[in-house]
Amino acid sequence: MNEVLLEFKLKEWLTTVNNYQLARKCGEPERLRLKDTKLREFDLRDVDLAEIDFANRDLSGADLSGTKLMGSSWTTCQFGLANLKDAQLQGATFGSGCNFEAATLNGCAVYRASFSASNFHNAKAVGANFDYVDFGNSPLTNMDLTRASLDNASNYLLDRAVVRDTRFSAHATDPWSQLRRTYTGPRFVLNLSLLITFVLSLVAKAFAYQILVLIEAAPGLADGIEAYCRIHTCEYVRIGDVLLGFHDGAEFFVISSLIYNLLRFVLTFGVSALREQEERSGRSPAYDPPPMLDNRRRPTHWLRHFRQYYRWMHGVHCWLMFPLWIIVMISFFDALYGLATEVIQLPNHPSDTAVG
Repeated sequence: MNEVLLEFKLKEWLTTVNNYQLARKCGEPERLRLKDTKLREFDLRDVDLAEIDFANRDLSGADLSGTKLMGSSWTTCQFGLANLKDAQLQGATFGSGCNFEAATLNGCAVYRASFSASNFHNAKAVGANFDYVDFGNSPLTNMDLTRASLDNASNYLLDRAVVRDTRFSAHATDPWSQLRRTYTGPRFVLNLSLLITFVLSLVAKAFAYQILVLIEAAPGLADGIEAYCRIHTCEYVRIGDVLLGFHDGAEFFVISSLIYNLLRFVLTFGVSALREQEERSGRSPAYDPPPMLDNRRRPTHWLRHFRQYYRWMHGVHCWLMFPLWIIVMISFFDALYGLATEVIQLPNHPSDTAVG
């Protein structure tokens, strides 16, 4: 049915538009047979091909500017070097294997379309509308998204894409937007404040125990402390063990907090450097390191480029930071509960004593 519909639309278009290039390749409109028609490098400007299913079509180098493709379905189609400027792709579905390498999508309306693992390498989409588009985990490698709109778009991966004046959703879910939102901007100040608070708490704890040691060594107090220890059980504990919680069984929570804050420190400065690079160059950072020419230098290659891509940062963020954050929150509320339920002795008010 789709073959017949497409043949009918092409025949109708050929009879109304003087497309000599297509006419020479297809023959007379009444003799057009889609199964024998090669659409490669065709001039299909302004043709209406809405709600048609395409499968295994090669449109490499074709001119599809202004074409109406609303609601169409594409599976394993090639659009390499094709021109889809100002094409209407609202609600179109692109199955796995569709290739848009070096294609031109400038001003293209792709509102609510869906892709599946498509190739957008070196594609140009200046001013295109990708609002509410599901990219199906497609990497946007070296794609030009200048002044494009990706509001509420999902399942895409920015990889050295041009993002000058590109519009993103405030709650974008792609890996780079997650890192950018979590470790820079307003959250950077909040995270830095929490890190400083954590460090100061350890320093304050160390000073508190040091003051106790000085009091113990003061003249006249040592005998009292020794007398107290003869009545009660006392033990000698290193300050380091107290700080790390080894003396009261809280070492797991303390060490988890140390690891969490150390990783947050590394990610904050790593993502901040990549964001500054993005703002100055207009390109998103690389997702993977550059290709390696010499396999024998694999370790040095990774160490040399690990600050220039963010795949490992996103892995640490997803697989380590969230579990550690849960542990830190549990330890925080446990300490807060212990502080709130701690019982201390206060002297009676003088007025209460006088009344008694």
